[in-house]
Amino acid sequence: MSDDSNAALSDDSSSKVVPAGGLAVADSEADAGPPSDDATEAPDAVTGPPSEDAAETTSTEDATGTTPAAPAPDPQDAGAADPADFDGLQHGFLDLDEDEPKPVLGHEIDWDRVKRVAADLNAIVDEMNVLFPERRDVNEMIRRALLSREHIIIYGESGTGKTNLVDTWLDCIKGLRPQDYFRMMITKSTTESEVYGPINPKTLREKGILWRDKFGTLLDSFFANIDEFLDGASWVLRGTLGPLNERRYERGRQRERLQLRTCFASTNWSPRRRIEEAEELIAVLDRFLFHATVHRLKEVASRLLMYRKFRRNVKPESSVSFADLDYVSWIVTSPADQLSDTLLVTFDEVIVEIRKHWESQKVAWKPITDRTLNKLLQQVEANALINGRYEAIPEDILAIRWAVCEGGKPEQFEAFDRIAGPIIQRATEAMITNPDQNARQLLEKYEQDLPPFVEDHSPEGLVNLWRKLGDTQLEVQKINPQLELTKQKKREILERITNLISNVQNEIAHPTQK
Repeated sequence: MSDDSNAALSDDSSSKVVPAGGLAVADSEADAGPPSDDATEAPDAVTGPPSEDAAETTSTEDATGTTPAAPAPDPQDAGAADPADFDGLQHGFLDLDEDEPKPVLGHEIDWDRVKRVAADLNAIVDEMNVLFPERRDVNEMIRRALLSREHIIIYGESGTGKTNLVDTWLDCIKGLRPQDYFRMMITKSTTESEVYGPINPKTLREKGILWRDKFGTLLDSFFANIDEFLDGASWVLRGTLGPLNERRYERGRQRERLQLRTCFASTNWSPRRRIEEAEELIAVLDRFLFHATVHRLKEVASRLLMYRKFRRNVKPESSVSFADLDYVSWIVTSPADQLSDTLLVTFDEVIVEIRKHWESQKVAWKPITDRTLNKLLQQVEANALINGRYEAIPEDILAIRWAVCEGGKPEQFEAFDRIAGPIIQRATEAMITNPDQNARQLLEKYEQDLPPFVEDHSPEGLVNLWRKLGDTQLEVQKINPQLELTKQKKREILERITNLISNVQNEIAHPTQK
């Protein structure tokens, strides 16, 4: 299955739903200012799977289908706080070492919802490729950045439509308030106050504490669209390291956990040239997993499409719900067991060879750092997920091409396919030569989980066991081994399950006195 075939989703996948944690949209008036001493926890970003009802917490639509803007809090009140609130405050008010989210298992995933997001994104990409010709690579990168909560930087000549492309994409995400987007253009004189908010004068004057009012800033948004990103001063850009990667902002006593999902940055600078002037910016650019290059339209047909779009003000008709998109991206970024040890070996082999080629030929300025490697694994998981599979296969590794190659540079994609293709092919053939390996492993697992006898004779215990055995029986029946020995193993396990179910039914009908 190609990594581009995102619509090819399995029809027989499980449709069980993860318990919804709800989409936590921050109330800017409530959490923008410094807390009191007894405040133990501030509003947090999403830490659990968003529910389908989450869109109702972000916006409502009127009869015309448009989303009315939510009333914005008064900026004067957004960060105002009583200086007495700081009495006795010794440390930051946020517990930044909160418990890690629990792993997401395949049977817990709402596959119908995943399928809906995949189809919606496919439709958006199709329309965007028509409205923005010669931008297919960039559109694919944006799709994958949204799915994995990663950042993308787009660079190219002035007037190539970079900002308009991003704005159009963001308009396709429904269910967000205007203040959930952060938009700005960076200049050489841009300061941190423009990015993270001004210093609260009241707390500074009365307590001597620097505290930023974050309402409407990068600290308070789900998405950011930053124009002319590399025009900023080095010290301002390096200040984004924590907010972009760890989603944390820590200055003095103020410590914030960001709800930022994806940052879109655009620039007219060549990153290679900018790094030559300020080498310390390598770390900043490494926070952007996806890098895209755009050029002025080369084909006549492309320019004709651009003319029509401009004259008619055409907009995409397709959209995706933010709540649904957030649900899928939460699964992608949560701990999971989608990658087998064998797959990790294949992944690492691809990385080693790509690194060798990149360094020897100097075809890319962006190094594949260890931080990048871990993020690339999430791209493998995301590709499996949107194709309706929980466990990744070798072909899903091809999805990392969008993060290790620069969009708009076909020679890098050709080199990647030439190097990674044979490695993926060998790994795939190795799986085919032993078709029953996964079947045997599953059968052994189900066999180990079978109870040797009925332990709990209470009515509740018997009913629960009967249901569990019935579920296990259905799962074993789905396994399709090809070797005769494995088929025999399957028959033996099904026979054991049938006998256990019979014993439980007899016990329910004629309970034994204990």
